Amino acid sequence: TAGQTKRDEKIRIGIGWGLWEAVNRVRVHSAKLADNVTIEVEDVHCADAYNEQLRKGSLDLVFSRPPFDTTCCNTSPLFQERLVAVVSEDSPLASRKTLRVRDLASLPLLLWDRNLMPVVYDKVLEVYAKAGVEATMLATPGAGPHNHAGMMLVASGKGTYLCIGVPLTSPEPAGGIAMVPISDPGATVEISVAWRKGETSRTVLQFLECVSRVFPQNRAVGSMARTPSRRAS
Repeated sequence: TAGQTKRDEKIRIGIGWGLWEAVNRVRVHSAKLADNVTIEVEDVHCADAYNEQLRKGSLDLVFSRPPFDTTCCNTSPLFQERLVAVVSEDSPLASRKTLRVRDLASLPLLLWDRNLMPVVYDKVLEVYAKAGVEATMLATPGAGPHNHAGMMLVASGKGTYLCIGVPLTSPEPAGGIAMVPISDPGATVEISVAWRKGETSRTVLQFLECVSRVFPQNRAVGSMARTPSRRAS
């Protein structure tokens, strides 16, 4: 019993790019209920890797973007993350509050390596296709909106990236580029939480209950999390 209690006091969470604020909101709520819980965090980038970590138990929860292995994990959507265009700060588009894909039609679409975030990459191409825009597409191996090499391409007027909202190098780049939300319908990527099926850890289940309270539009996460607890009892 003592050993189980000790394990239950620690929770291991994987957090995808740019999702710290969302997870921290849950952490703050959880700390009000159980301030003795240790939270260990790992940055997660590759779906294959974090699905394997969930399967093997080296991570208890993952907050990220699809795909998830639903054969071994439960998932619940939390919110929709809107795509942004990364444009040069010298562009007239930089001062806009929102942009549509048609506004970017004359700019080359810079394509970062798909393996970094296949779901986001595919969504970008889908949004262009739905808008009926056939942009010049330029692959930029090793460069992208997540690093300085990619931001230099945009700042130099080589084209635009569509991506998630937070580059890895800085949450608020100081000059050179601007990030403007894309307002086209469907220009969003789903953010979800995933956890192992049959989870019995009291700490993990309590944390999931906090997720449902912070994101009340997805109460399903709380009810799904409580099911294993009832079976265990």
